[in-house]
Amino acid sequence: MQPKKSIPIYLDGNILELDVDPVVYSGGLLVPIYNLARSLGAKISWAPESQTAIVTYGKNFVLITVGKNTAYKNHKPIQLDIPPRIVDGRTLVPLNFLGEAMEVRAKWHDRHNTAVINSKMKIALYYPLVNDQDGYLIRESHEVKYTRGTAKKSLNELIDGQVTTPGACRALPPDTSILDISINNGLATVDFSQEVLKAGVGCRMEELGIKSIVNTLTEFPGIKEVSFMVEGKLDERAMDWWGHVGLYNQPFSRDLSVVGQPRTWVISPSEGQVVKSPLKIRGLAGAGSGVNARLLDANGLVIATGFTSTSPTDPAWAEYHLSLPFTRPDSANLWLEVFRYDELQGTIIDKETISLLTF
Repeated sequence: MQPKKSIPIYLDGNILELDVDPVVYSGGLLVPIYNLARSLGAKISWAPESQTAIVTYGKNFVLITVGKNTAYKNHKPIQLDIPPRIVDGRTLVPLNFLGEAMEVRAKWHDRHNTAVINSKMKIALYYPLVNDQDGYLIRESHEVKYTRGTAKKSLNELIDGQVTTPGACRALPPDTSILDISINNGLATVDFSQEVLKAGVGCRMEELGIKSIVNTLTEFPGIKEVSFMVEGKLDERAMDWWGHVGLYNQPFSRDLSVVGQPRTWVISPSEGQVVKSPLKIRGLAGAGSGVNARLLDANGLVIATGFTSTSPTDPAWAEYHLSLPFTRPDSANLWLEVFRYDELQGTIIDKETISLLTF
């Protein structure tokens, strides 16, 4: 076991201050649980008799015992590749253990001698906006706590998340619960609680409400179609849904033709991703849209720019690709901005900002 004092740990893009250096052991990285737990907003205590660290956050608790290959989260066992060890009076645990135990995304970039932890993520949500003439969907990017159950997290955010676009609204009744989501061969089946049927809306709002759910779920590459159930069944009441469109033609597929704004967004890279030069950008834009991209360093200085456009004769939405070569700045932090430029108004519109890292 040899210490590597040069191993920094980035948490949500910021370097953590550690009172004990991480160490490399048996091909894995051991990190101080005390510093990480506190930085993630958890409480930690120590039972000296059993040499066990107790981490509590929200309604969860984790028990980690020095020298043991099994930890426990809410009484359920978690197997560890490397047993925790005490170094300089601090308990060190495997970095990859944090992903399951504390619901973060944790990765050691061995080649760059750097560890990256993300406790947050961005998810795309679609909300209806109905006016006197018609209506459409708007796409919003929400930052939420990282979780492995991203599909369910997205639907819960559709139910009770804060809508930021003026005029847009939630489609699902606020007391709706997501009982289950199963994904099989590209089909996601969502089981709603009976409260979902309480929505009293018009035909257009029902249509957009269904498509808001479907488009939100099909943001995930493993989901191509979506079906609904209510309380585990699809009886006549459930089939009627909200009384207009109904569920008679499910499964439903993704439909971007009803999306009104923004007119461009990024598919990759994702928030907190570690990137290298050239930076590869992939996204969607409306027909005839010009897409600008610029890469900024930690001080806000532009270090790379790019531009592309989609053909006016393309389908309603077309995929675009951009490549931004850049020279690595002194700091590991980067900011990617992708936007459209309104020539008439002379303003930037539809801007999306993504935090990245480079080593």
